[in-house]
Formats: sequence, C-alpha cells, structure tokens
Amino acid sequence: MVTGFQLMDTFGLFAANLVAGGFSSYRSEERRMEANVPIFQQLSGINTLMHYCGTIIRSAGVKDNYITLIWISAAVSSINFFCTFIPIALIDRLGRRVLFLISDSSPNFKAEQYNVDNMYDPTVKNADFCRKFSNCDFCVTADSCGFCEDHDTKTGWCLPFPDKNSDKYSATGACLNGDFTVNGTNAKFEWQDTYCKSKFTWMPIVIMVLYLGSFSIGYAPMPWVLNSEFYPLWARSTCVSISTASNWIFNLIISLTFLSLSQALTKYGTFFLYAALTVIALVFVFFFVPETKGKSLDEVEMLFMTEDVRKERLARIQEKGNKNGRDRESSMRDKF
Repeated sequence: MVTGFQLMDTFGLFAANLVAGGFSSYRSEERRMEANVPIFQQLSGINTLMHYCGTIIRSAGVKDNYITLIWISAAVSSINFFCTFIPIALIDRLGRRVLFLISDSSPNFKAEQYNVDNMYDPTVKNADFCRKFSNCDFCVTADSCGFCEDHDTKTGWCLPFPDKNSDKYSATGACLNGDFTVNGTNAKFEWQDTYCKSKFTWMPIVIMVLYLGSFSIGYAPMPWVLNSEFYPLWARSTCVSISTASNWIFNLIISLTFLSLSQALTKYGTFFLYAALTVIALVFVFFFVPETKGKSLDEVEMLFMTEDVRKERLARIQEKGNKNGRDRESSMRDKF
C-alpha cells in the first residue's frame, strides 16, 4: 500500500514536471539534447572494455593462465579509478567543455588504434570446415573454429574444434590431437582457439590503458557534473533521473551486443563502430554543450532561456540589485 502511494507520488511529480516544462520559457529542444550527454558516455564503448577486459586481453594474444589474465585486467581497469582524480584538479581551471572535448577526442583515436592493432592477417590455406574465414581474427571469432598457425611463417589454417578439449587441439589438420607437425617435418604449429598471437600483443593493452585514462579525465565525470548544473531546480530531479535511466539503458544495450557485434563485424569492426559514435559525440559536445565554468546556477539557467526571456530576467535582476543597493544605502544613513 505504502509502495503504491510512493509510486503514484513519483509518477505525479514526473508528469507535473513534464507539463511544466512544456509551458516553460526554456528551449526544451536543447534540454532534451543535454539529456543525451550520458548516452554518448556509453556509446563510446567504455563498458565493453570494463566488462570484457579479460576476454579482449586474451584475444590480443596473451596465452598465460587465467590468474595472470585477472591481474592484468585488474591493473588495466584500475586506471579508470586513478585517472578520475585528474579532473578534480583541472575542472575549474580548464572548464567542463574543454575537458569533455579532450576526453571525447582521445577515446576516438585510441579506438581507431585498437582496430589497427587487431588487423593481424596471416594467409589462410585450405580448411575442411572453416575455410570461409579469410584471416585469424575472423576464424577465432567463430564459435566452432580455431586457427592453427605456423610458428615461423605466421601462415596457417582455420580448422574446426573437436568435440572435447577445443582449447588444446583441432579436429583435423596440422593441430590434430596435439601432433603439431605436417608430414613429419620440423615445422612448429600453435593452436589458437580464442586469440591471435602477434608480436604486437602488448599494443592493445597499452592502448586500453590510454583509452581508460583519457576517458576518466572527462567522459566519466563530466556528464554527471553537467547534468547537475543544466536543469532548473523545479525540473532537476526529473531530468537527472531521465538522463541516468538513459545511461544505464544504453549500458545494457552496449554490453549485450558486444559479442554479437564482434562476430558480425569482427573485433576491430566493432571498435570502428564505437569510434564513429564517439566522433558524433565530439560534434555534439562542440556545438551543443555550453561552458558552465565560473557561472552560478542562475546564470547557467539563463543559457537555456529564449532571448526575450533572458533579457527580461537580466532586467529584473538589475532592478532588484539597484533596489537592494538603495535599501543598503538607506540603512547605512539610518545607522550613522
């Protein structure tokens, strides 16, 4: 019963704020656009890295045991925490908008770099079951295929998984049953079930660190700072709730679609998509997000008013200031 009344009360306040917003003097289209800022935070693909950090590191070619992968993942993810302290020192010096633009452009560059590092493309020879895949990355992305690579030439075959122990050998070919040779030769082969080994394995890890660091200085805190400043007091709770809900909804969408996108577009194709969305966010922030550094909440509020209402508000503030000045002057005369 009590919960029902609380829900009714919450819905009533929400509806009242929406109706009030429709009759307000604010440019509602800009209000709606500012509510999209937290959405772009998720469209950068940040939680893909956070949730699938271990999977991405392993797919980059790290073949150590899972304990090592966990520690590497923890070290990479900790960058997101430590770099969050940077904007605390810079937010009032450089401003919200500058930090946002710097942070927005950096993940885009890092995402593109990550794509290039994953485009390792050894020549694929005959395959009995997985021959349609043209390189190692396509091969290991498939659920039932792995890559058997020549250690010296870096060429190999895309081969099907066996029924058991698919992490150890293939169902056919040079990596069959752990016999990683061809016709008794001395050629050495390595079975790669979920990753593509490369001499550039370290690069995606370094770029992930830079990605998280640049994200933390602006993209992580700025949407919440700006959302607390953009809205008038009467609409703040409703608008912040909508922004927060949008953020978590897109968090869920990005997290649930990453593995499917990796299969459909490949890993680097998926990160190219995130990079493209980040470019859109960069344009959006540049043209539509105002700077609020050094402004009071009343001044920020006036940024979203129509021109006529803003002039009226400024005149009213000036008149009030003159009246207060006259009152203070009269009070001083009475005292002395």
